[in-house]
Amino acid sequence: MLTNYLGRKSIRLKMGILIFVIFLMQGLLGCGGHVNPLVNPQVIAAGTYHTCALTNTGVRCWGNYEYGQLGVPSDLLNPRAIAAGFAHTCALTDTGVRCWGENHSGQTDVPSDLVNVRQIAAGWAHTCALTATGLRCWGNKFYSETNVPSDLANPRAIAVGYFHTCALTNTGVRCWGYNEYGQTDVPSDLVNPAAIVAGGHHTCALTATGVRCWGDNYSGAIDVPSDLLNVQEIAAGGDSTCALTDTGMRCWGNNYYGEDDVPSDLVNPQAIATGGNHTCALADAGMRCWGANGDGAIDVPSDLDF
Repeated sequence: MLTNYLGRKSIRLKMGILIFVIFLMQGLLGCGGHVNPLVNPQVIAAGTYHTCALTNTGVRCWGNYEYGQLGVPSDLLNPRAIAAGFAHTCALTDTGVRCWGENHSGQTDVPSDLVNVRQIAAGWAHTCALTATGLRCWGNKFYSETNVPSDLANPRAIAVGYFHTCALTNTGVRCWGYNEYGQTDVPSDLVNPAAIVAGGHHTCALTATGVRCWGDNYSGAIDVPSDLLNVQEIAAGGDSTCALTDTGMRCWGNNYYGEDDVPSDLVNPQAIATGGNHTCALADAGMRCWGANGDGAIDVPSDLDF
């Protein structure tokens, strides 16, 4: 039994992830003349105690450095998307996926035969990649979070929580892995999901009629505000959820560290990221972060160039 390891408090205060998914956008990843469309290219990522950004000059990370999760490889060329887990970081480049940081479960050991990647996602101790032919996951498998269902057909987007994984397919949403809080129990009446995100122990989907969330609600992370309208992007963190709308940004759930207190002077946010206890947004004036800052995770470098 891993009761202490999986205890509510220890997980909530130690884990953060960014898995944000917006309406299916397309970028280009050229490889030997082959054009591979990216799915939801992440430009900012929030981990447990660290944060990363994809800038014009490459990947920059700051915050906790205990496991080397800030140590961006010096030979990392042409990064196109990033993802941050508990204490590891990954980047999608022209030539494939690179990961670094904590590796006790093999979460940074990218499969050598992984090709044509369209999206990456990082959880507590596992990593997943959406490719042109399906979904691949590696790392921790204690809760079968890396065991992609054999009958999973046509995955279009992925989301990774602490110990669970979800995929958006042509027929809806499929989730698997740790399910103590019902985070993998997709509502049977979920219609036409267009995007998915996974937080610590909760999952959310963006549909034509709004946002639906399910799973752990200890701090209100799945209590979607009734007046939330015109949502363009969603993000799920350790114990909170955020949405980008046509009028700004809204967050709900755990707010012990002020992670839900969106700055009143945040103008025109364009991308959002949620970590364990901190939140970030890329806006007109640059990148802003707020919430827990024990390791400098919200201390955005002043010289970031987007």
